[in-house]
Amino acid sequence: FWYDDGDPDPAFLEMADEVSDYHAREYDGEFASLDELLEWLSLCGFLTVRRAEAGSYHVVFPSEPLRWFMVRFIRGSVADFPFDVTVEESVSKVLFTESH
Repeated sequence: FWYDDGDPDPAFLEMADEVSDYHAREYDGEFASLDELLEWLSLCGFLTVRRAEAGSYHVVFPSEPLRWFMVRFIRGSVADFPFDVTVEESVSKVLFTESH
């Protein structure tokens, strides 16, 4: 799903965004916090999560392509949640922070 120049295939991007949109509707009312969502995704094997401080979570992914997809997926999936999610990416992990 990646081109040689490192950019994702536009058809794949469209499909990934459709999956995020679907899950955003599915998650409506299912998760009361970012913690609950990340814990659920962790149980599915998509990521490893560690609480940093109240409302902040360090997340590590098993591969770079999965990291790229899951960060995009999480951003899209929480778009309609009753709180904001800030995403800060570093070399080895991603910091997700919930704010109201």
